[in-house]
Amino acid sequence: MPSRATSIDGMDWRTWFLHDYARYWYGFGVFLVVVFGVGELMRVVSPLDTAEVVGLFFLLVLLVGLGLLGYALIWRRDGPLAIAFLGQWRRFRMALRKLWLSRPSPAQNDEDTHEDDPSDPEAHHPRDPVA
Repeated sequence: MPSRATSIDGMDWRTWFLHDYARYWYGFGVFLVVVFGVGELMRVVSPLDTAEVVGLFFLLVLLVGLGLLGYALIWRRDGPLAIAFLGQWRRFRMALRKLWLSRPSPAQNDEDTHEDDPSDPEAHHPRDPVA
């Protein structure tokens, strides 16, 4: 049985490039961002006190987490991490859409309060005779 790395049966070069080769460069890029990004921040901020070390650690965890999430969304859309994230993202978008659509515009508020104000003697009501 041929290995997956050497077997490209039924794949053209574009499919192979996007499916196998590009993900290695993605991982290498995330590795470089983590190592050089956090390393450069450590060099700039040195000497480090406790708060800066904790901040750099959280930055490191955030960068690794975003790298893994990006990998899951690009190459493993059927995996549990991508499915969970996409479900949460879909619910978040729907909640924002409901919030946006349920909010009245300022023009609607001005018209509603002006027309339906019973204490306004100048307001024209359809039941009142026009003088």
